[in-house]
Amino acid sequence: MAFAPIMMAVAAGMQALGAIYEGNAAAAQSTAAANWADANARNTRLQTDAREEMQRRRNAMLLGELRASSAQTGFDPSSGSLAGLQSHSAAQLELDALTNRYSGELQAISLDNEAQTYRNRASAQRKSGYLTAAGSLLNAAGNYYGAPKLPTSGWDSILSGTRGSGD
Repeated sequence: MAFAPIMMAVAAGMQALGAIYEGNAAAAQSTAAANWADANARNTRLQTDAREEMQRRRNAMLLGELRASSAQTGFDPSSGSLAGLQSHSAAQLELDALTNRYSGELQAISLDNEAQTYRNRASAQRKSGYLTAAGSLLNAAGNYYGAPKLPTSGWDSILSGTRGSGD
């Protein structure tokens, strides 16, 4: 019978190692997902910067064409209602560029939040693995030292024939 305690200890150790491995494997998957979301957030910001720059270049060309066409007609593009029109057009075009930036930044922030959620999940999964392992070891120690088992459901007492104090 001296072999039984050794087997119980080995089984508890294996169960604990399995719980730690499972927690770490789940955490690794969540960490990989967090890294993916971080990379997507960086790429979104780079793409947004490029789109904004392209929008500003396009805007500058449009404003230049507006000035050139007004100059060809003989009007002074820097005075009167033409100047007001150009100023209004420039403001609208700048608003387009800023709207592009804002939209991209919102998308990147969403990806940053997703990455943080995955990192938090990874941390919780790691802790869960260690806590499950500790529970397995404590359960094995309790079994070895003869601590009474708590019923996991009402069926344990029914099957053992002890249905409670109302018999």
